[in-house]
Amino acid sequence: MALTPRLAAAATLSLTLLATPAATAATAGAPAAATSRATLVGPTEPDGAFRDPATYDLAIAHITDTQYLSRCANSIMADQARRCQAIYDGMSRWIVDNAAPRKIAYTAHTGDIVDSYWFQTPNLAKGEFAHASQAQQILDDAGMPNGVLPGNHDNARGADASLYNRYFGPARYEAAGARATTPYYQGPWKDGDNSHHVDEFTAGGARFAVVYLGYKPSDAALAWADEQIKKRPRTNVVVATHAYLQPGAAPAGENAPLSDDGARVRTVVDANPNVFLVLAGHEHGVGRNVRQDVGTPGHQVVELMADYQDYDAGADGRGHAGFVRMLQLDVKRGELTVDTYSPSLDSFRSRDYDTKAGRHYDGSEDEFTVAVPLIKD
Repeated sequence: MALTPRLAAAATLSLTLLATPAATAATAGAPAAATSRATLVGPTEPDGAFRDPATYDLAIAHITDTQYLSRCANSIMADQARRCQAIYDGMSRWIVDNAAPRKIAYTAHTGDIVDSYWFQTPNLAKGEFAHASQAQQILDDAGMPNGVLPGNHDNARGADASLYNRYFGPARYEAAGARATTPYYQGPWKDGDNSHHVDEFTAGGARFAVVYLGYKPSDAALAWADEQIKKRPRTNVVVATHAYLQPGAAPAGENAPLSDDGARVRTVVDANPNVFLVLAGHEHGVGRNVRQDVGTPGHQVVELMADYQDYDAGADGRGHAGFVRMLQLDVKRGELTVDTYSPSLDSFRSRDYDTKAGRHYDGSEDEFTVAVPLIKD
């Protein structure tokens, strides 16, 4: 979304929408959330461009559910495998190449890094993890702060994170953090298990922490996350998790119901007024809620899920679209602009590749600006 300085100063057009968080949860009997109101600000028509970097202070890149790229890169079909690896590598290289001009301070991957550990099939999954590790290593080698978490395809539906930790364990991120300009990795929830962990970074005159919760977090993991957030009361906290929301059925993806872990993870989100953003993937599509007066008056939480794993990239194949979300934050004005782009397709029009029958996104599901109150240093 190309929000120029002039538009940023003069954008009085606003769209007030009903942003009802989960009317239902994935788990039967879960209580419905209260209705709240939220305001989108800025231009309402998708323009197929990023926001002007002169009008924001930092950006967070979000990728998720790269599982089909990792699986394809591990294929015995050599040409297709090379192309899928190139698409995944290209997502990371694009982030590195654009870190300075587009002020990308951090990259979050919200799980399902690979596909084949759903049923604990290590012989297949090892190859996929190796290919995914190669793509993620591009960020590490560039000194780019970044983090990952295990989705249900990475930790055998919550039963076993051992293979995930072999490739994406604490030692890897301790080393990556040490190589970065400013160390960012704050450690795992327990020795040897990077399923849940915390990263920190400072950008745009504000402090940020990303608290990761892998698929099917235990009560102990949720208590750990709550403790970590409460230890950082003057830090803007992003909760990164895997299965938080389902896609929203509306053309803009609003009113997204909760997914597998949503109700339980929300207990941590709602209890902490410094949590301003939740990022997730897991289910094919896009979902968005902007919730007001969450837990305490004035606490706003933006909940975003975006999963392009089943989008059809044409000649590159279904599941290989390679979209990256850019979350551009204007700390001074308190705005978050989301744009979505595929380096391999050179396209902002993710909706053109959606394969869900009967669903018709209008472009605003992947390009919008929302007010976000942030804690400033």
